[in-house]
Amino acid sequence: MTFLKKSVVIAAVAGFLGSLGSIQVHAEDAKPAEKAAGSEGEATEPGALTAFADVDESVGDVPHTVKLDVDVIDGTGTPPFTYIWDFGDATEFSKEKAPTHVYKIPGSFRASVIVTDSKGEIDQDYFDISVNEVLAPGAITAEQLMEMLPPGELNSQLKPYEAEILNQLRKGKSGKSGKSQ
Repeated sequence: MTFLKKSVVIAAVAGFLGSLGSIQVHAEDAKPAEKAAGSEGEATEPGALTAFADVDESVGDVPHTVKLDVDVIDGTGTPPFTYIWDFGDATEFSKEKAPTHVYKIPGSFRASVIVTDSKGEIDQDYFDISVNEVLAPGAITAEQLMEMLPPGELNSQLKPYEAEILNQLRKGKSGKSGKSQ
């Protein structure tokens, strides 16, 4: 059985950990693991501020109400924390940790939060929100209206450029664009 000196083992471990960019261990340090873990009664510094945003419903119809929240991972950052939410729809920002927001227009929005700790360290996260337009009962879309019109019927009442646009839209819808497919 071969025994290695403690300093050789510590040096080998230190070299490996150093290559990972983790902690530095010195051969003359008698208790490197204890000091790194803070088990000798020393206060340990918190890790880098890490925050994650959350939303209850990321897809909905106008008006779409969302409840947002942000969590800071335990042991990261130095409290107290401040929050700035940008809802992505050109409305006022919120400084609440968990705001509620109503999207009043359809579209795709990015709700983002910036979290700052008491030492000025910053982290941010975001969520994409999709808000759908709601049509009134019995309403039809422009595409449905085009399908209902017989080709050429309204062309005589349209200005030449309007008729050309309508014809191009019809060709695009039917897949007969004139381009080789």
